[in-house]
Amino acid sequence: MFDERERERLEREQRALSRKECESNNWENQRRTTARRGDSYSDVEQEARPQAQARALLHH
Repeated sequence: MFDERERERLEREQRALSRKECESNNWENQRRTTARRGDSYSDVEQEARPQAQARALLHH
């Protein structure tokens, strides 16, 4: 559930960034926000990956 919400937030931030004029102040602020959101989502993915691999090994 948490992963899905984070992924959706990241997608929303990426859409907002794509609508900004490239290199503008608003674009730069949105780029930073998107980068922070992407970092937190990738952290969640990295934490979940070993757990998923362990489950796969147990059920294999």
